Amino acid sequence: MQDVVIRKADKGGAVVLLDSEIYKMQIYRMLEDENIYSLLETNPLPHYQSKLYIILQEGVNLGILSEKEKEFIYVECPTTPVFHELPKVHKEGFPPPLRPIVVGIGPYSKILPDWTNSLLQPLVLLIPGYLKDTGSVQNFYQFKWYEEYIWVTADITSLYTNIPHNLAIIALKWFLDRYSNYTLELQDFLCICVDFLLKHNLSGVSMGAKFLPSIANVFMV
Repeated sequence: MQDVVIRKADKGGAVVLLDSEIYKMQIYRMLEDENIYSLLETNPLPHYQSKLYIILQEGVNLGILSEKEKEFIYVECPTTPVFHELPKVHKEGFPPPLRPIVVGIGPYSKILPDWTNSLLQPLVLLIPGYLKDTGSVQNFYQFKWYEEYIWVTADITSLYTNIPHNLAIIALKWFLDRYSNYTLELQDFLCICVDFLLKHNLSGVSMGAKFLPSIANVFMV
């Protein structure tokens, strides 16, 4: 394995060489956490793919999906996702901590997260505290500022991998009821899809799927 070249956010973005042995050591240390990772005895993909087909057919039966949409979302010949990690170069210290990534190109659930996000993302934008970018922060100047106010920032350590599945679904049901005008059938179907996507992780959610930022925002409302 070759050494990993990263661009560290200091001294003008200087290039830093991360020794491959250190990289592997950090990965193994993370994978040893049995609360988040477990060794599978068999390949679960055929079972998951079969369950996905049943869910999509239910969507067709409810009139939420067309046959063409079902065929588009369903992946006939999925590939096994690849796990790797990216250095968090913006964090202090060296070697930098790693962010776990599961490549979402080609697996059985490649398109379902995108379809789910197409329904969730427009609603997330309605959250009063949602900040998309610097321009969103600048809108704070529209509020009247009082002398006794103070600025407070907070950061959650490893948010994605610490989101409990059952609480995420409870939050999603509340969120859809409050912010959407979707039918009850569509709300329930969305929760079924999200539940299916979430619960194929032992803990939390893996980064990379398109719908996960929306779920993280919903969970934090």
